[in-house]
Amino acid sequence: MTAITSGSSGVVRGRIRAARGEQGRLKRIRSAIPIVARRRRLTQERDALGDVIRLRDDFGDEFRRAQDQLRLAEPTLAEQPFDAVLDQRFRAGDDLPRGQQVARRVEADADGRDAAGRGSRCMLQHTQEV
Repeated sequence: MTAITSGSSGVVRGRIRAARGEQGRLKRIRSAIPIVARRRRLTQERDALGDVIRLRDDFGDEFRRAQDQLRLAEPTLAEQPFDAVLDQRFRAGDDLPRGQQVARRVEADADGRDAAGRGSRCMLQHTQEV
């Protein structure tokens, strides 16, 4: 057998330490590969959705509560008489879709004439709400 000198044993230990360090680095890379692949897949799925509205985290719970309240109110609504003319009016709380024309009251001048010079006290003006 060949005798190992103290100088060469330090070199061997250094190589072993370097090999173990490289082995640890390769293990970390191998464990990160599934995580990186999953992130890439999720990023592609998100990009495929395009510009969608991001909902609040509590939206699902709030939506289910509203559905439950509606289900509880439906029997009560079924017992009330239906007035077709009354139900077709807009109310202050109604949310009109974008681009819907909305009637807006325009006040007359101090002398009782509107902007067009007519003698009415007020008029309705249709506007495009955005």
